[in-house]
Amino acid sequence: KNLLKFAEKNSQLNLDLKLNKLKSFDNFIKEIKKIFQIKNNINKIEAFDNSHTFGKYPVGVMIAYNSNGFLKSNYRKFNIKFNLEENKNKVDDYYMMREMLTRRFSNTKFKDEIDLPDLLLIDGGKGQYNSAKRVMDDLKISIPIISMAKGLDRDSGREILIHDKFTHRLNDNNSLLHFLQNIRDEVHRFAI
Repeated sequence: KNLLKFAEKNSQLNLDLKLNKLKSFDNFIKEIKKIFQIKNNINKIEAFDNSHTFGKYPVGVMIAYNSNGFLKSNYRKFNIKFNLEENKNKVDDYYMMREMLTRRFSNTKFKDEIDLPDLLLIDGGKGQYNSAKRVMDDLKISIPIISMAKGLDRDSGREILIHDKFTHRLNDNNSLLHFLQNIRDEVHRFAI
């Protein structure tokens, strides 16, 4: 009897945690839609980042997040195919972003495997945003994009969010900022 009570209590706690997580996700999505005037429903976010090791071994990565949290089965790595040896003094982050997004959204294998997201979160500034926007426009895919640029002195908490004509900076202690930082930090971790 005690074991059953314990199991029931654990089940209730887990259910409460799950419901709170769903409620938080919905609240964050409502706030994103309001700030950036996005009209479509957002059920799944895909985040993208680039990485390299001192200009070598360039890689782009994608992670996914929805109301259940991180969707690890949707994580993808893209080995960037351009030759960095030819551009020794220049690592082209914009090219890396374009190649990764083009491969992600024009590859039918991935389209069949993964539902298209409702929002793209790009780690980077206006240049990365413009690169992503150009790819999506060229592919005639309409998915809202938010780019998350590091703030002054590259400090966490001072990020600037870019979407279309809007730029927005959230307060350091804003829960939406922490939510977006969490996704950005995970894509960055996966890239490294």
